[in-house]
Amino acid sequence: MRGDIDNAHDPTLDDSSWRVLDLPHDWSIEDLPPVEDRMPELQAVKGLWRFHKGDNAEWKAPGLDDSEWQQVVLPNTWERHSDYTENNVYGWFRRTIEIPKEWKGKDFILYLGRIDDVDEVWLNGQRIGGTGSFGPNYQTAWDIERRYLVPASVVRDDGPNVLAVRVFDGQGDGGIYDAGLEAVRVGPFDTRESQGGLFTGFTVGGIGWYRKHFAVQQPNNQVSVLFDGVYMNAEVWINGHRLGEHPHGYTSFNFDLSPYLNPPGQDNVLAVRVRNEGRNSRWYSGSGIYRPVWLVTTHPVHIPIGGLFITTPEVSEEKALVKVSIEVCNAMDRSTRALIRVHVLDSDGRYIGSSQGPLHLVGGESRTVERYVEVRRPKRWSPDSPELYSAHVDVFVEGKQVDGVCTNFGIRTIDFDAENGFRLNGKTVLLKGANLHHDNGPLGAMAIDRAEERRVELLK
Repeated sequence: MRGDIDNAHDPTLDDSSWRVLDLPHDWSIEDLPPVEDRMPELQAVKGLWRFHKGDNAEWKAPGLDDSEWQQVVLPNTWERHSDYTENNVYGWFRRTIEIPKEWKGKDFILYLGRIDDVDEVWLNGQRIGGTGSFGPNYQTAWDIERRYLVPASVVRDDGPNVLAVRVFDGQGDGGIYDAGLEAVRVGPFDTRESQGGLFTGFTVGGIGWYRKHFAVQQPNNQVSVLFDGVYMNAEVWINGHRLGEHPHGYTSFNFDLSPYLNPPGQDNVLAVRVRNEGRNSRWYSGSGIYRPVWLVTTHPVHIPIGGLFITTPEVSEEKALVKVSIEVCNAMDRSTRALIRVHVLDSDGRYIGSSQGPLHLVGGESRTVERYVEVRRPKRWSPDSPELYSAHVDVFVEGKQVDGVCTNFGIRTIDFDAENGFRLNGKTVLLKGANLHHDNGPLGAMAIDRAEERRVELLK
């Protein structure tokens, strides 16, 4: 559901009217609903203005005679239209504006584009807004669009409406330099509502909710939920219990659901609130649960998510030593003895070697153990020959396999030095990079398997 809803984490909430969709999902690429009763907006930058260097509080008065002020055409920096090149200086702009007759008696938005660095605005002598901070606590707002609410009571019917803008420039360019864009909504784009503006392609973030109903089938299992990526500020509940939050939009995270699940066969409700708010990106980020979500069910004695780590501390032409670090958790309230076994296979599935050993865990304990496997005459990984081995890790309790994890890995050496740069397997390799973001164009930020594969194929 796009938008914020009170108590959407409550499992008793009726969500039958919510849209049903598949994950991954990116709501920022979807068409926005039609605009209803949007407050009218007056674009006031383009055209002739009067300009004066300096600062005088009386210059906001609507009856001021500004006929001797310099006439300038905006948008432009005052370095260009007035050769005003000093830093830490003030300047004032004035003009009369025409307000449509049909807006009479109505509030409206005055749009002044972007101003470098700080501004304060009056209409008919009444202050209607300002952005940034003047000294002594100076704070620039050079890249923020100015939209100010004009109450209907400020507008004059019996004479000209005089707009006065006070501007302070800390350093670099100054003045009313950008007229901005007219307020338009087309498809997923909205020039007014998009907080990221040009940087995020004028798409709109906001708040959204997801709810998932499911039932577990087996008692006494450990059940976790793994999110590959949510943009951003995700808060997660299970059956009304708040599990926590994850602010980062590009990293995976997980929560243990086990303590709060209903008995097998009964309905459970997983609720996720996502907030993509503010100017938080310089590129298209997307919004929502844009990567896959996994429900992971394991035995109480298990390898947790992210609990397997492989390194190759020794590599030569004759052999390689594979170090497998394995975290094992005992979620039971009693001690247990387990057997941890590691098998290593080559890329063709042929057996290479194995290692195993016992492990004693008290109730509630997690411990990391290390197993070593020797690979004779290893095939080294490189971009031209991406040979991969696989490590299969199994956990046994009372002779029965209760968990197993498999992961691929490559055997290679890397080193850096000032003379040779980066070397892979003893050979200098020129590192190449690309400014490639995670979105898939018109598909949005959704991580679709084939789209990701195609991107890597094009890069290679």
